Amino acid sequence: MSSQPVIITAIMWNPYIPTFLEGAKLCPEVELTLYASKDLEQQSELLDRFLAQAARAEVILLYWSSEGFWDELGARLSALPPGKTIVTTSYDPANWGRAATTGTLESARVFRYMAEGGPENFRRLLLYLASLVRPDLPVLEPMPFPWQGLARPPERTVYETVAEYLAAYPFTQPQTVGLYFSRHSFTNTDMALEQALLEALEAQGLNVLPVFSHSNPDPEVGAWGPRNSSPLTLWTLRAELGWRPW
Repeated sequence: MSSQPVIITAIMWNPYIPTFLEGAKLCPEVELTLYASKDLEQQSELLDRFLAQAARAEVILLYWSSEGFWDELGARLSALPPGKTIVTTSYDPANWGRAATTGTLESARVFRYMAEGGPENFRRLLLYLASLVRPDLPVLEPMPFPWQGLARPPERTVYETVAEYLAAYPFTQPQTVGLYFSRHSFTNTDMALEQALLEALEAQGLNVLPVFSHSNPDPEVGAWGPRNSSPLTLWTLRAELGWRPW
């Protein structure tokens, strides 16, 4: 097994970058250079810098988004030295495999790591990318996270029902508000904003019921979306707590 890290260069959608960098710290098997798609859109000179870095990389990861520079980049990738492993993924499956040397199966697998989220899954993503050029490296499946639930920022414990949450955090005030936040915040941030909001509301003498969910329903993976997050709906709250809608 080679002791040299696999060189990976990536263009990534901005919200994923902090978690990607945290994952890279946990993955000594790779040397990662990361570019934000927003920066490439706003600073055209960065495209040349990316291509220069890509020329020395073994693996290139592209998260294809809606910015205008992508068409130019796709045309210029053909000028890279031969033998590059290029993987393209995206929030839009129609872009999986664009300008890539790998197929949609690799694109889908990369997207699974990113969709689950969290530093450990980004570490596993980097290991998977590195294994495409160094097959002796281990490949670990994505580690699943809940798609919705109750969680008190910044803690990572997830409660599936209101009753479970109240057993850990009993309500003591006569009035209650809900705090909804995204699953992306739960998996990929320190939830500092959500924690500050929760504490500010409690300081006003309110109970707070914090809940997260994926932004869109996806029955195939079990994501209910904000409208259907069953243990979090007003009707369930009324049944469990005797509340009335107002």
